[in-house]
Amino acid sequence: MHMRLLAFSDLHVDIDQAARLADASADADVVLGVGDFASVHSGLEETLGALRPIAKPTVLVP
Repeated sequence: MHMRLLAFSDLHVDIDQAARLADASADADVVLGVGDFASVHSGLEETLGALRPIAKPTVLVP
């Protein structure tokens, strides 16, 4: 049995990329986001909002 991991970092408020990652998560078993979602503490809400549709087990590390 293989586990499919979707890992990413350094979105820096790239909402389009966050939406593409949310779409790609459908093919993953686990999603791991490892930091830099915002840009100097700005845009965090928007970026997390674009990731919200992810339905798989997800770990987001600030």
